[in-house]
Amino acid sequence: VESLTPVMTISRVATLCHLMEGFLDQVAEVDKVAERIEKLFLYASIWAFGGVAAADKTIDSRRLFSETWRQTFKALKLPEGGLVFEYVVDPASGEISEWADRVPRYEPVGVVKFSSIVVPTADLVSLTTLTSQLVERGHPVMFVGSAGTGKTVLVRDFLRNLPDDAVSATINMNYYTDAQALQRQLEQPIEKRSGK
Repeated sequence: VESLTPVMTISRVATLCHLMEGFLDQVAEVDKVAERIEKLFLYASIWAFGGVAAADKTIDSRRLFSETWRQTFKALKLPEGGLVFEYVVDPASGEISEWADRVPRYEPVGVVKFSSIVVPTADLVSLTTLTSQLVERGHPVMFVGSAGTGKTVLVRDFLRNLPDDAVSATINMNYYTDAQALQRQLEQPIEKRSGK
């Protein structure tokens, strides 16, 4: 399976463990039985190992991953239609549903810049939910993809919905960004005070 970016196996395993940590926190102690834990483990493996699968005009590794995953892991019975990425296992109940069923109805927000309008989709809901699982426990998240796939919109929307005590800063980087340029960007919003 071709991925969007090289990812070390240990990073995939760490992601699996971090997702499991978040899922298990939502399961009542009485429900922490082998069957539920296996179901959540297999679900977490979809995102940990297939989350960076490439899908473009020439190759659809997400479809290949989905087909291979379904053939290999029979214990988690996802509906036959669609890719494995289109389904969610609710950690609290163990129920399987489509991400599309969790998409909130779009509510117009009034007069705002067109570029700041975010229309919820199944992909946005799934990535935001998984990002929350990781961020709430202090684990980093990195989105990769070609230009125009919505990475920046997703992150800005996620940051906009954080609690008021959360602080964020936008840092633009590219191939030419060196250590000095990064340091200048980091120090720019810091107010320097001097005096007696």
